[in-house]
Amino acid sequence: MAARARTPGVDSARKVLQVLLQFEAQPEVTVEELAQAVSASVSTTYRYVALLREVGLVEERHRGRYSLSPRVLALARTAQAVSRIASVSGPVLHRLTTDCGEAAIVVERLGELAVCVDIRQPDHPVRLSFVPGQVFPLHRGAAPKVLLAALGRDRARAYLNRIDTMTAEERRRLGAELDEIRSKGWGESAAEVDQGVWAVAAPVSVGGSVTAAVTVAAPDYRVDTGARERIRMLVRSAAKELTDALALSRP
Repeated sequence: MAARARTPGVDSARKVLQVLLQFEAQPEVTVEELAQAVSASVSTTYRYVALLREVGLVEERHRGRYSLSPRVLALARTAQAVSRIASVSGPVLHRLTTDCGEAAIVVERLGELAVCVDIRQPDHPVRLSFVPGQVFPLHRGAAPKVLLAALGRDRARAYLNRIDTMTAEERRRLGAELDEIRSKGWGESAAEVDQGVWAVAAPVSVGGSVTAAVTVAAPDYRVDTGARERIRMLVRSAAKELTDALALSRP
């Protein structure tokens, strides 16, 4: 496909959008890091960030670190309407949540973030708080870790090295867990996204590349050892079913 011509006369707007797109690679970032990434001065980048805050797309988290705001979730929900995976995942998730009695979710990788693109929940008094458009880092949670493992050892290691809140020992343990996920073909988590929630996930491939994962998440008190083993099998089967459905839907 031929490269699109650069639109003339919008250099400042282009820089603002480049700043916004930096959040695709990391959930939180400083103005100094943004300035370096887009090759702009720190003072100019502060103005770009101020504009993004003014329109509600970016917010300050803590100690001068910025992240995308909840308003971006509305944009993500709009994108969900045209998501290829979301267009075929409904029947698969419906069967999965019916069979296991717990919430079934599809998570798609977007750069170095994981985004919930579809969810089905059973009629339980206690329901999970996940919603389409919700964003997660790749190193916490069953589905995000499956997507991180699929990037390969080198890219996963580079991602982990950029997390300044993680110790060397934590990186080593998570690196070993990612190796295990690659070997087994599925991943698991306990209380990594929400307290008291257990989850298991398996990868979904599009054209031979893992771009999404199917996961079931449940309060840990509702799933004993036997139930977890059954859910693991159901999730792996659902991931294969969705991979096959996507292959059939390819143009």
